[in-house]
Amino acid sequence: MRAARRPESSDARAARRPESSGTGTGTVRAATRWLRRHSEFGMAAFLVALGALVIVDALSMAEDFTQRGPVGPKTVPLLVGVFCANIMLIDVVGFPISGAILFWGAAYALGSRNWVRDPLIAVALSVLTYFLFVAVLGVPLPGGPLAGVV
Repeated sequence: MRAARRPESSDARAARRPESSGTGTGTVRAATRWLRRHSEFGMAAFLVALGALVIVDALSMAEDFTQRGPVGPKTVPLLVGVFCANIMLIDVVGFPISGAILFWGAAYALGSRNWVRDPLIAVALSVLTYFLFVAVLGVPLPGGPLAGVV
């Protein structure tokens, strides 16, 4: 009686193939296999390049542009308060409501004062974020009293 053969992996098939000399396809395949197994290096390189771009851009900004803006002595305490409120409320009222408070409070702390637009955008962002995490990513977030509705 013969033993059942295991299906061969693509790495094992690639290792048996003779590398063609002169074309470089074997080197490309080996590099592709290495990159697939070490994809975190590519992500790290991308983030380092992005960080360098941000630093270069920040250093090249005009000084008068960097001196203006909504960040003042009240901004950081307001943001900290909004984040603490979100931490305390998320289990009680659920993410859609606490997220809306978080988004609206952050917009207010950073200088937006439109009383009609800001809460509507905050609710839309909160519900969209809730659906993205729960339905698409599969990360359970507390729904609170709106769990059956949202």
